[in-house]
Amino acid sequence: MIDINALTEDEFNDYVDYALDLFHILASDALPINDEDAYDRLYRLDTDEDYSMEISLRNADERDEFDPDIGEPDQVLCATVQFVAAEGSLKNDIKAVEIFFNEHRDDDANLSAIWFPED
Repeated sequence: MIDINALTEDEFNDYVDYALDLFHILASDALPINDEDAYDRLYRLDTDEDYSMEISLRNADERDEFDPDIGEPDQVLCATVQFVAAEGSLKNDIKAVEIFFNEHRDDDANLSAIWFPED
């Protein structure tokens, strides 16, 4: 199990970069085919000047729902991409996607994405 808090800055940034690559691939290739409404919503958020995109990483746990082929919960990381409203904006922060992937970042491994999980 990788302890997110024990990673060096470079190691952490490598995971963030990997998660951002997954996000961009899923958002541009899979989402428009699988869920046009979610794709349209994501596009509107991404082009809205009142929002900025942020990403966070955490270890998955038993409460998370993801494809078991990814690995045991102690081997799975979750990258959350959210859009944060600008200070002073009346808009709410919006969690766009949770992406679950194996900590080993195997290109052939499965992953799971839950779009707009708070809806």
